[in-house]
Amino acid sequence: MKIELTGWRRSVLHHSHPVTPVSKSGNARYPTPEAKDATWESSLTISGKVDGLALSGDFLLRCSFNESELQSWFITYAKANPKQAKKLIGRAHDEIRKLLNPIKVTP
Repeated sequence: MKIELTGWRRSVLHHSHPVTPVSKSGNARYPTPEAKDATWESSLTISGKVDGLALSGDFLLRCSFNESELQSWFITYAKANPKQAKKLIGRAHDEIRKLLNPIKVTP
């Protein structure tokens, strides 16, 4: 996972930071840089450690995930919400089918 912060009023301020995965033990979190990807704490929450931030002001936040992080998220989400996950995968399947087999309209 990677986060990018861009100044809200001045887009000249751009910060890009890798996120170190963390593990949770009780209420404490510990950096686990040996882990390949960030770990999902719940079906909708991911945590990680960002080093070296010294920011103030308003920023636009962008989060980037790699494919294995998204797969990990979906598995975590499916375990927590199997019915909702089934609906979600069905809607995604429909969208993929439309992209792969677009309906061609001829004039």
